[in-house]
Amino acid sequence: MSFDQNSLERLRQLGRQLPQPIKPPISSSQIKPQTSSKLHAIETEEDPNNLFRELMNASPDGSVPPHLINRLKKTELKQQEQTQKERISHLIAEDKQLQPPLPKIHQTQGGLQKKSQHKTNPIKETLYVDFERLLLEDEDEI
Repeated sequence: MSFDQNSLERLRQLGRQLPQPIKPPISSSQIKPQTSSKLHAIETEEDPNNLFRELMNASPDGSVPPHLINRLKKTELKQQEQTQKERISHLIAEDKQLQPPLPKIHQTQGGLQKKSQHKTNPIKETLYVDFERLLLEDEDEI
């Protein structure tokens, strides 16, 4: 198919004037929430006691929606886990302080020999004795 010069020029002009393709609509998952808006204390509070106070202050009749009750429960669990971790680390540190240092061992011709004897904790010693007795009793029963 052939066009004359005028028709060809006219087609080129029309081609430049055609609308550009329409961009696809933006889905809701691609829309970013505005972070500049300030969040309420109920949404940001991490202390369960303060969160409870905020919930009661925000509710005129004392009713709280289930999703906020769940949030309160989660903050309480998180706080309990944190206190348990602190207690365990404190007990471990305390136990390390109570343990006597291990006796130094050196090599002799006859084999390994303890260099020095340290006095053991009497409470631990009685616990070990009681434990050995229980083990022996279990062996006797079998």
